[in-house]
Amino acid sequence: MNKYFIHSLSSNSDDIELHHYIDGLYKSKKTTHLDLVSKFIDPDSDIFYFVPSSQISSIKISINDEESNEAIKARLLSDLDDYIVSDISQNDIFIHRNPDLALLINDKYLSDISQSLQSTGAKIHVYPEHFLAYVRSKSSILKLYDRYIFSFDSAEGFSETEMGLNKYLDLLNKERSDYEPRILIEDKTLIENFLRSVTWKPPNNISR
Repeated sequence: MNKYFIHSLSSNSDDIELHHYIDGLYKSKKTTHLDLVSKFIDPDSDIFYFVPSSQISSIKISINDEESNEAIKARLLSDLDDYIVSDISQNDIFIHRNPDLALLINDKYLSDISQSLQSTGAKIHVYPEHFLAYVRSKSSILKLYDRYIFSFDSAEGFSETEMGLNKYLDLLNKERSDYEPRILIEDKTLIENFLRSVTWKPPNNISR
């Protein structure tokens, strides 16, 4: 089975890095543009596209097992006006179960991604990139390309560029003062900021 894992090289760019696996074995890596991705992916494949978490609003929600996704969305929309700054009508809402999250993403941004991926004829899976950190350690930080990726115990997450890192850390210290992440990269700024937590635990070949 062919599997392709796609990452954006920048949060605001369509340049991507494409990783190819066959039956679980790593085969190749290629840098290209999202619009050209169909040239490199066979239709009998699975695509896993990781959206930069700065492009997604992730909200922890409570879910009754008997509730439909549409019922959850309706309940959520009644509370979102004060929570989300952007126009809700411009966002698609997805419900993720276990962990229980509502994921909001700009509909045009998602449509542009979908059009390029659908041209491959492959099966498409889209996830927020902070899930990559979450599956390693629920509360954690890693770095990919131009951004730091923050994952929280609730499975919410965010990503920030190096330029905006200190400002985001200040906000994080105020709003999530109990945040004690596992730091998945060797980074002096992060280690100094989270000295109260378990500082740095070396990962297995995850840093770039």
